[in-house]
Amino acid sequence: MTIQFFKNHLLSGLSVLLLLFSLLNHNKVGAQEFKPSSFSVGYFGPIPNEPGLRLAVNFPIKSFEKSALILNGHIGSFNKKNDNFNALVGAELGWALQKPNSKNRHVFSLGSGYLLQSEVSEFSVNLHGKITVLERSLRHIFMPTVNYEYGRLVNDRIALFGKVSYGYRIAPTIENAGSLMWEFGVRFLLNKKA
Repeated sequence: MTIQFFKNHLLSGLSVLLLLFSLLNHNKVGAQEFKPSSFSVGYFGPIPNEPGLRLAVNFPIKSFEKSALILNGHIGSFNKKNDNFNALVGAELGWALQKPNSKNRHVFSLGSGYLLQSEVSEFSVNLHGKITVLERSLRHIFMPTVNYEYGRLVNDRIALFGKVSYGYRIAPTIENAGSLMWEFGVRFLLNKKA
């Protein structure tokens, strides 16, 4: 049962990523050049106490007058001292709303991610209060997400942003649960249009 559960969720996650990359390849056929529009660095993690770092790249799929369909690929990690370490790889398909002369940008997106979690499962504490890790558990987690991002241009090349995400952790070895994530970061624009 556990293997079948894992296969089903892995295949559903891979199908979402396959759909995103097929949209990406479709755009390559119609466009002369396909380049990322921006990359970002953010301070990120689950609310409130597991900080980390995330790097992301945005690719425009289709642009309209006041909006754009974008693909965001990202990698990141966050941890809680003496408890767990997490590595996340994922992609998001989003709708960015920005009026031509506005400095504000709103992005609504759906994402799919793979979370690798190493959590302390056994430890000891000596009389001085020092914690020694004896054993760790490795977990493979599929995490679909719903995301909202607000960004504001500082100048033609830099934007500050805040992002809130809700993800649902699905894994065969632990209880499935929701997770609220946050991110504050800087986006570096590689061309005039975000």
